[in-house]
Amino acid sequence: MSHRHFCDVAGHYWECDGVRPGFFGAAPSPCICFCGTSPEVGDHSDCPVELRACPEHKKYAMTGLPADESVPEPGEGLTRIKFPPDYKTKAKRAVKQAQKYGAACFWCGYGYEEYSRGLEDEHFAHYCPEAPEQLKQIARKRIQQETNRRNRPRSCRARPTKQTSRA
Repeated sequence: MSHRHFCDVAGHYWECDGVRPGFFGAAPSPCICFCGTSPEVGDHSDCPVELRACPEHKKYAMTGLPADESVPEPGEGLTRIKFPPDYKTKAKRAVKQAQKYGAACFWCGYGYEEYSRGLEDEHFAHYCPEAPEQLKQIARKRIQQETNRRNRPRSCRARPTKQTSRA
């Protein structure tokens, strides 16, 4: 079975065969979702999609792009990721926190003892001082959609009536 990743080099989704390639001489290993289980087991709709360069673009992930080569524009409905100037500092802080807590906010370093998309949305919408405004708006919108979904009345399901047969 396969699952999707998002190529952070060229900006497109790609199907993974479930094997994470080894880097720097390490042996390949099975993919593991952010939630800690195999992407092939269970429902991962609430989990973030892992950013990982696809096989075609992985040579650029570690070395950067050659000066004479450019990355294609992202596909329809996708946006190129714009990293802040201090992304290396933010990334180091987030990795350090993730090692301690399991997951962490890239923007402010907040460590999640438990991670879910809902907790992340709450964090971005109300508590993360360094998150970009667009990210805060997206989080607020998802919270509102989830609130609306939960408050929506359940549809009335009439019981089927007994049909009597005429003889």
